Amino acid sequence: MNRPLHCLSLMSALALLSCSDGTRPFAEAAHPEPTDAAQPSDGPDFGGPLPPGAICHLEETRCVDGRLRTCLDDQTGWLVESCPDGLVCRGRGCVEVLCEPGTQRCSAEGVERCNEAGDAFEPVAPCPVDRTCLEGACVSPQCSPGETACADKQILTCADDGVSWTREPCAPGERCIDGACVLPTGFGPCPPGEVLCAPAGIVTCDEVGGSWTETPCLEGQACFGGRCVECVRDQDCEAGQACGDGVCTVAPVRIVTETLPVGAVDVPYEATVEALAGRPPYVFTLDVGALPRGLMLAADGQITGRPTDVEAATCTILVTDADERRDSRRYTLRVLDAAAGLQIVTESPLPSAEEGAEYATTFEALGGQAPYGFFLVAGSLPMGLGIDATGRLAGIPTEIGLFEFRLRAVDAATPPAFAEKDFALEVTVAPLVIYGDQELNLFVTRVFTLPTLALIPNIPLPYDQRLTARGGLRPHHWTEQPLPDLIAGFVPMSGLPDGLILDDDGRLHGAVEDASQVIEVTIPFTMIVLTGYFFSARVTDSQNLEDSDEALFVIPTLPIGN
Repeated sequence: MNRPLHCLSLMSALALLSCSDGTRPFAEAAHPEPTDAAQPSDGPDFGGPLPPGAICHLEETRCVDGRLRTCLDDQTGWLVESCPDGLVCRGRGCVEVLCEPGTQRCSAEGVERCNEAGDAFEPVAPCPVDRTCLEGACVSPQCSPGETACADKQILTCADDGVSWTREPCAPGERCIDGACVLPTGFGPCPPGEVLCAPAGIVTCDEVGGSWTETPCLEGQACFGGRCVECVRDQDCEAGQACGDGVCTVAPVRIVTETLPVGAVDVPYEATVEALAGRPPYVFTLDVGALPRGLMLAADGQITGRPTDVEAATCTILVTDADERRDSRRYTLRVLDAAAGLQIVTESPLPSAEEGAEYATTFEALGGQAPYGFFLVAGSLPMGLGIDATGRLAGIPTEIGLFEFRLRAVDAATPPAFAEKDFALEVTVAPLVIYGDQELNLFVTRVFTLPTLALIPNIPLPYDQRLTARGGLRPHHWTEQPLPDLIAGFVPMSGLPDGLILDDDGRLHGAVEDASQVIEVTIPFTMIVLTGYFFSARVTDSQNLEDSDEALFVIPTLPIGN
């Protein structure tokens, strides 16, 4: 199990999460209403209009989540600082209070905590019968020498006698988290010049490493990689747009018609070249080469006419959208002699298929007397594919390789004419992809929710599940992975819980009884709360140049008993 990381959001879109210990990312909304005490009635009035580009008034201060925000001189952001020791932020400034909100201490009844106003201690909960309160924390009177525990701003260490605890105060501004003194996010010194992301925008450490400065992103933007962006993926943009360098723009125009149908001499011909994206209207023109004699290309992409000669003409068709952006595609258009008798005109090899993916194509014939019938006379199709009498080949192939077969076409004449042709179809390995019943797609990863694990104190219950992936070349191989940096920033604890094992084949099994490794991650905008054990896993296939995929998994927990 990896050591817990303090909750620090690395980008706005992923910094929607709060830690289970109550801490939050260090920079919240750009200019929310104060969330602590009410503003003093005799304070300055900052309700007037703001100049263009400003987000706050000169000398304006606010208290947000216990930290003091001061408007920068250019009025484009906030200086975020913590109050000196002994003071807390209330209304528009730092004031003296009885106790620091959130500080814990011991009482006759157990543990009590300073309330949000800082004017009184309130009971939290009595310590269990097998524990005693020490410096505001419930600890065991019998401990393992060297064992550590946290008491807010102190580290408690079990002494050599195993029955007493030593106290080590944290440095000013630090708090004890998971047995170590650390600087809570947003407090104290920071690496000079460091740029990070917070829910509201960009936060930058000043040149001397003394404090953070927040610069909010514009409406519709989020902070990613230390800068404000509109998007990270094409899916973040509206339909018809693409994400490029963090900006949503109109997706480039592209021709989507892959092939042109075969024509016949002296038979009316009609086909359409189609385009997508860009900004309509589109204009189609011949760029290189020529169409078969007797055919013409209209500006709307329609190819019409009556071919006059047997030929195979190669040409390049160009499309231009309203923004003068272009795309082109090369075609070969064949014209056959319909009087030459029945012919199968579909080209071989057929378009390739992917194992596990839907596939469909239709064979075409020319000459003779329509309608035509088709059937297999030699060779074999990939398992999962079949051909019907109309010539439609469809299905989901379940094996890979090159498949060769002979197809016969018959017409409706009496007696019927027939023609045969050999074809080849390659079924390739599909990309390796992790999948599951419950998937949450975030900016930089996918989260899969596994079946729930029941937890009973001191009673390990068996758990047996399997991670799943499709595509790739089997067998697949699974390994646990450390969290990527961008994910570790908002998941404070990760790794398989003690007692669970991930096998090479993806089987996840064992027994768990320790609930201390359970964390809660909340996505407030979607109202999604994920509670359980979090870990990252990678799957690879068996190709020489292996394919791989990686995702984040959560095992939800169901506590039973105390």
